[in-house]
Amino acid sequence: MPTFNPSSGLYDGPEDPDLARRKELLPHLGLAEDRPVPLFDDLARRLAAAASELVGHQHLGTMVNIIKDDQYFVGLYLPAPVGGASQADTPATTSMRRMSRSEGWCVHTLHRRRALPLDDVHAMPRWSGNTAISRLRVQSYLGVPLIDRSTGVALGTVCAISTVQNNWGRAGVELIKDFGEQGLDLIDHIAAEHQQTQRHIPERPAPAGIPAPVVDLRHISGTNY
Repeated sequence: MPTFNPSSGLYDGPEDPDLARRKELLPHLGLAEDRPVPLFDDLARRLAAAASELVGHQHLGTMVNIIKDDQYFVGLYLPAPVGGASQADTPATTSMRRMSRSEGWCVHTLHRRRALPLDDVHAMPRWSGNTAISRLRVQSYLGVPLIDRSTGVALGTVCAISTVQNNWGRAGVELIKDFGEQGLDLIDHIAAEHQQTQRHIPERPAPAGIPAPVVDLRHISGTNY
């Protein structure tokens, strides 16, 4: 549980016991680089549409978040400004894909390893003292952790944020859990493609007089984690 830090006047973030294993695992899943992934952008767009239909408005941003030393949104959808295209299609989004671990609520979702619905982020002191409220005008949050099916390592989250308060209810929790499963399906798909690519990388010939190394690909499957 977050503890209050009197020097900052805020609640410290939770511990992240999976961090080291996550950093080790992500390269084998094809997710080592901080870069937008079109499959996850599409997932975020579909989540925004489904969540908007549920709550009856379109003031929603949605993310697929991989968490390391900071947070990176490999999938991102932001509501369209009046008279314009979605901000997810503009260069300004480059900086908005990254967030420190001290902001937002995904680190808490990751830590609790189950869905976190916050109808009103001001309802409890430990949630309300968050800079994402003032920076992004967030009033409501709904997130679910992405827990790797093979290793049990928590990798990140799928989440929705809103600039108005929402009553997520059971339907909201079931919705975000469904999109979390879809996110894990995509992670499995990306990992399988990455592993297939790695197995077919041509070996570079060793310099004369130096034997070619024996490459052990067993670790790529993730079975040692």
